[in-house]
Amino acid sequence: MAPKRALEVVDSKLREIMGTNIPGGAKIILCGGDFRQCAPIIENGTTEEIIGISVCCSPLWNHFTKFKLTKNVRALPNENEFKQFLVEVGEGTYGENPKEIEIPQECMSKGDIIDEIFGDVMENYDPATVMKRAILATWNEDVDGLNEQVVDLLDEETEVTYHAQDVYHYGDEILQSVGEIHQNYKTRNIKGLPSFNLRVRKNSIVMLIRNLSIEDGLCNGTRLVVTKLLKHNLVVKKINIDSTLSEEILIPRISLTAKHGVVDVTRHQFPVKLGFCMTINKSQGQTMDKVGVVLNHECFSHGQLYVAFSRVRSKEGLKVVTAEDKSTTANIVYKKLLELSKK
Repeated sequence: MAPKRALEVVDSKLREIMGTNIPGGAKIILCGGDFRQCAPIIENGTTEEIIGISVCCSPLWNHFTKFKLTKNVRALPNENEFKQFLVEVGEGTYGENPKEIEIPQECMSKGDIIDEIFGDVMENYDPATVMKRAILATWNEDVDGLNEQVVDLLDEETEVTYHAQDVYHYGDEILQSVGEIHQNYKTRNIKGLPSFNLRVRKNSIVMLIRNLSIEDGLCNGTRLVVTKLLKHNLVVKKINIDSTLSEEILIPRISLTAKHGVVDVTRHQFPVKLGFCMTINKSQGQTMDKVGVVLNHECFSHGQLYVAFSRVRSKEGLKVVTAEDKSTTANIVYKKLLELSKK
């Protein structure tokens, strides 16, 4: 998802530091990625614009030696059919109509997607098990609604709602954070900001939306389990590789700013969102045992369906909900981007 500008900035800085005009400052740069996954994001961008900012369209791309990883180590060893299915979805070659693919019948949800993914683990709650499950959707609106439903399955007596403080800027002018504008914004989930009213219960899974400490692994996208709800802090734990819980970590409130229309909103709130459900783009890099994919709104960008389906280790662990119970869904693949990446 990194745009070519990010690579070119690193290249420029390395050349400056090393006092040479050799690409990468004569240093070895190792990159990894899969061009079947989501492409860089340009808001309201055309297909050509998105392809044009990809790293494979940078002049630096020709200086790289390309190595291919051909073995799927996320999927279980015996899931050969599932592995082939994922490759064909990612390449845009699956089925008779690759742009509108037929979802395998065994992957279709039987009804309540929340019960199918989380129902059997909520009574005997084990954070490590819950963390290996998630529901994915294309729109933030769908994700927020699903997260609220999953939180309702936890112990109601432990619930705390944290209210944010907002300041609104229009140019250099600070708008009053009371009255109609405040009521309008606090009821909305603004892209890039936590909820104004953050409703959390003990054992909730939350996801960081900012880098807090890269050294400690507290990065944007890290999922954590809430163990205590204090007045001014959230106490959370990470799940270690061996499925044990880490030491307690304090998450403070911080001020975050995002543009919403013509207004800049600065919100003082915990930098987390509920993490039982997440957008498909946010799920990149995750490996799950069970994944529900809610396609009330179909995929709208390159690689989203491939990313959603490939988060899980087996076809048995994948359940899909479509709008109006359709058996097909859109699969958007930019063939030109895949061709350029192979050059």
